[in-house]
Amino acid sequence: MDASSLPFLRFLFGPGAHAGLAALCDDRQERWLRYDALSLQVTELAQIFRPSAPEPAARRLVLCMLSRTSAGVRAYLAACASDSAVFLLDPDVVAARQMQAFVSAYEPDWVVLTSPWRPLGPYAPFSWPLEGLYLWRRVTAPSHALHEDLFLLFPLPTAPAEAVTSARLSYKAVAHNVMASLEALEQGKMVEDKDGGYQLFLDQSARRPPRMLCPLPLASSYGLSLLHMMLSCGGGIFVSERSLKDRQLCTQARARDVDWFAGAPYHYDYLTRAGLENLAWPALKMYLLGGGTLPRARLESLWRQIKARDGAFFTLYGLVEAAPRIACLPVHRFPEKIMSRGLLLRDGQGKFEKDRFCYQGPNVMMGYANSRADLAEGDMQKGVLVVEEKGLFDEDRFLFLGYP
Repeated sequence: MDASSLPFLRFLFGPGAHAGLAALCDDRQERWLRYDALSLQVTELAQIFRPSAPEPAARRLVLCMLSRTSAGVRAYLAACASDSAVFLLDPDVVAARQMQAFVSAYEPDWVVLTSPWRPLGPYAPFSWPLEGLYLWRRVTAPSHALHEDLFLLFPLPTAPAEAVTSARLSYKAVAHNVMASLEALEQGKMVEDKDGGYQLFLDQSARRPPRMLCPLPLASSYGLSLLHMMLSCGGGIFVSERSLKDRQLCTQARARDVDWFAGAPYHYDYLTRAGLENLAWPALKMYLLGGGTLPRARLESLWRQIKARDGAFFTLYGLVEAAPRIACLPVHRFPEKIMSRGLLLRDGQGKFEKDRFCYQGPNVMMGYANSRADLAEGDMQKGVLVVEEKGLFDEDRFLFLGYP
């Protein structure tokens, strides 16, 4: 599989896919960038990352520290479209010293940064047209080639600050997880095609594809999965560096007809304290909670407030190593299963053995990496992921975590 198999890049390879629909916007743009315009821009940028004629046709690794802006999204999509593997780091979390440790360990062919800081080693600046981002090119060959299935690399969120360990995700794992997540959110029916890729037959009853506000970093597996989902179903994504507490953010999202919101527990903690009944945003109907959970009382309060707004509420569970979605709690099982993490996504299986959660599915990572040499390795996990976590499945196969 390669970039053309990724459902969120279909608009680049399928003629007229989603053509005139709204695709991308940030708080500096008054109008949405449409899919046809986005396709032209991403295709042009992708040429930068592809090897030139005299160079060997080896795949590239692009290390990215990107802002939550339209430019950041386009840089990421361009790296993906060039058939490069992509390593994502959060500029708000990773300090310069740690970033250099990742550069030294993984020897990226390209480095995209939000600051003019120069990576140490054989790197030279490279001019390109995206404002607010800086590009560096490696001028010597790295020590090892990349495995043909490798697509994404994420640092582990629980790793020590000095660690450079990352999760290696394949094209197939990410593609399957995007489609299975949309199916779990009741946006359509997922099917596997004859070429081993995945398609989603969309819900035709929707008045138009969704438009989502994403206040999460692109470098988080949760935040990136939201971008993947929106572009896969012809939806639009509104990104901003503003805090949710900034009233201007909600004003701008409302003006852009945003009707989906996805956040982490700290976002919803703020929303429930402020009171959703005070949110003058009647079009907002879909609410997604991921990246952790909330206490039962807070979840029940949130569910009641969303229900009063005639909205739909889904909670999501996942891990970086699972690309990232593992389970989803459907809206119609609230409040009965409110403390559950939901049902496993399509093709996922799980069981508990000796206080360990054993998960198996096509979205499991290829394995961990600590150096460039590890990026040449194939699938070490064979679809199996074991997590030190107590829990159980109830009689309806809903997943509960943290239970003895």
